[in-house]
Amino acid sequence: MSTAFHLLDVAIVAAYLATLAAVGVYFSRRQTDLNEFFRARQTMAWLPVGLSLMAALNSGIDYLMQPASTIRYGVILLVGTSSWLFLYPWVTKVTLPFYRRLGVFTAYEFLEARFDVRVRTLAAAIFIVWRLGWMATAIYVPCLAINAATGGRADLTTMILVLGALVTVYTMLGGIQAVIWNDVIQFVIMFGGLAATVWISLTSVPGGLSEIFTAASQAGKMSFAAPLAAGGGALDRIRLF
Repeated sequence: MSTAFHLLDVAIVAAYLATLAAVGVYFSRRQTDLNEFFRARQTMAWLPVGLSLMAALNSGIDYLMQPASTIRYGVILLVGTSSWLFLYPWVTKVTLPFYRRLGVFTAYEFLEARFDVRVRTLAAAIFIVWRLGWMATAIYVPCLAINAATGGRADLTTMILVLGALVTVYTMLGGIQAVIWNDVIQFVIMFGGLAATVWISLTSVPGGLSEIFTAASQAGKMSFAAPLAAGGGALDRIRLF
């Protein structure tokens, strides 16, 4: 199977980026105040919002890191992933209704009202620094993959600048509505590609799913204790959690 980056691939990526920009321009006409920009006047349906959250929580970092981490550590990674399920009921039943009753745009407004502006500023500064590092990695990793797929023909710096500028512009123009609907598009592409990858992998491996589980078990990847056994570095054990 050829892994080269062809002209059709370039056209698909270009069309995808153009679509993101068009969505931002379309919703820019509706931005009249902060309530529209940050909360879309609370008119968005639950389905696109949910798909947007799923897409936002699964960036290019996860798509490139998780397979490698799973091969290295095995099923113990499910511990960290499944822990999210215990947080969702609290967030949906307690945290979100609380903020909706307050009518604030951000959590930092609540921090200032509850404490003072110094607490708000400190919390916002910590979040911004952390998020800048995360976003830099989230943009760099996919661009690095494209650079490798094109054999270095796609300039890494140019791709980072173009992608970063595009995301910034459509967010500034279209507000939360543009972000949500672009995330829906990304959800379809990411999870559609993921489903296709899983299907191709299962149908291409001799013996199918049972053979995959057998090989993983023989390699110790089905054990929750194996990565924590003696011989693993302290940093590896901390990283798992």
